[in-house]
Amino acid sequence: MPRAEAVDSEMPSTSKKGTSPTPPKFVDNERVLCFHGPLIYEGKVLKKEFRDNEKEHAYWVHYAGWSKNWDEWVLERRVLKYSEQNLEKQRELKVAYDESMRAAKAKATGKLPKKKSLGSDTSSVNNMSTTDSRSSTPVMDQKSSKQKSSIKSEPVESDSSRRRRKNDYVEAESHYVSKQEVHIMIPEQLKIFLVDDWDSVTRQKRLVNIPARCTVDQIFDEYLKAKKKSDQNAIDLCEGLEQYFNTMLGPQLLYRFERSQYEQILKEIEGQPEKGKKKLTEYYGASHLMRLFTKLGGCLTYTNLDPEGIDTLKKYVEDFLKFMLKNSEKYLSLEDYGVSCPEYQRKPT
Repeated sequence: MPRAEAVDSEMPSTSKKGTSPTPPKFVDNERVLCFHGPLIYEGKVLKKEFRDNEKEHAYWVHYAGWSKNWDEWVLERRVLKYSEQNLEKQRELKVAYDESMRAAKAKATGKLPKKKSLGSDTSSVNNMSTTDSRSSTPVMDQKSSKQKSSIKSEPVESDSSRRRRKNDYVEAESHYVSKQEVHIMIPEQLKIFLVDDWDSVTRQKRLVNIPARCTVDQIFDEYLKAKKKSDQNAIDLCEGLEQYFNTMLGPQLLYRFERSQYEQILKEIEGQPEKGKKKLTEYYGASHLMRLFTKLGGCLTYTNLDPEGIDTLKKYVEDFLKFMLKNSEKYLSLEDYGVSCPEYQRKPT
């Protein structure tokens, strides 16, 4: 990306203005989403211009909930339409970013596991230092700190230090923009079950019986028994899927009607002794596991696996889905859905 885009947010545009051969994609006062470092933030277009130097439109953007000191010129390649699909991308990047921060912290304290699971790499910024990430992330001033924001961050470095590091995050940002989504091929019969699952919960107001008749952990165990014991990739896959499932269940895999049930389970887990505390994969089963695969491709897009690693991972994910299809009569049954009581249906969602 051109260095002209990496100027401080407080500085005015210095690029040469010109006449655009194409109309801008965004208009004044439009609600948008913008890449800023490794994450995506909500913003509003205040004004726009065409840059002759970059042959591209640029927008003066104010980030929602942040000080106006963070207003900046943003090239069109960094701006996304405000849509459900892009909001989902924003959430996935935040999950991956948080995972990378936890991994970096664990590594610093010597608690990082020696073996790295094939499917457990949820980091979208492993090629960036934690200092670089923080320095490229907006921070609220005192007046705006009470406002809600979809993404929170740690305190940033000084202005002079931030200027020195601008190029680091711009390079990483272009890495995310250029990523191609990983497509997971879900067998047609499993897609039909997912539609029935949606209908049962959202329209019929039924709930999956929890604990599940066959839990996610049990499904993983049976899959590994069906594979060769020496197949380390299959083991790594199950470990990675387990991490994704436990991380994504609450924020991404539940329908609104299921949230009260989920909160009850969390309370039950909180009341358990620390050593014997159960995981969500010991409560939930195949219905919720299948929902994970509708989200997994977007998450894998932002891992730091090389193309060969991605291909291997896709191969094993699709092999696991074939196993689910082969055993669908055992794992996937609408009889696992119970009618919710009137008291539950009256609970706010």
